[in-house]
Amino acid sequence: MTTLTIDIDHFKTISETHGHIAGDYAVKHVADITRRAIRTTGKVARFDGGEF
Repeated sequence: MTTLTIDIDHFKTISETHGHIAGDYAVKHVADITRRAIRTTGKVARFDGGEF
């Protein structure tokens, strides 16, 4: 098993400057890229740091 933690640099700034829709898009985009990079049996999950 492997665990990978990904931090989106300046995510709070993106969300505050461009709105929550842009922030949601950024999270979904990173999730899509991550899903394509792992095995089909792998899992992608989000852990909310609650900082934004």
